[in-house]
Amino acid sequence: MKYMNAQSGFTMIEVLLALLGTSLCTLLCVQIATLIGHHQINDHRVEDEIAIKQLRLILAQSEIMDVEEQCLSFYYHEDVFRLVRYEDKLVKRKGFEVMLQDVDSIQFYQENMCIFLSYRRDDRERQVELACEE
Repeated sequence: MKYMNAQSGFTMIEVLLALLGTSLCTLLCVQIATLIGHHQINDHRVEDEIAIKQLRLILAQSEIMDVEEQCLSFYYHEDVFRLVRYEDKLVKRKGFEVMLQDVDSIQFYQENMCIFLSYRRDDRERQVELACEE
């Protein structure tokens, strides 16, 4: 017959410490998952700022040809390009480069010597200056 050794198994304190460590790790993981969930809301502000800066740079190096409500045509590096809305995106055509996405409406207009873009997304409208001619 085998007799149990006094050293076999875990003591009650060891089990309680393991349970405490597991509980703390679980609580920490839940808090991290909650924070990640809150930050995954798609906020387009940074993407919009980058796109507007890119458009300004391109248009600063371009010659504006025509400003229509739904289309902006310009001459850039010896080619004609157009900014148009395609589905829910603002696209630079001669190719297909997406500049803004998830937009509900887009409108180009000219005031004085400046060209503006007005776009709507999620019931918020924003107007930005793209270029001014001297």
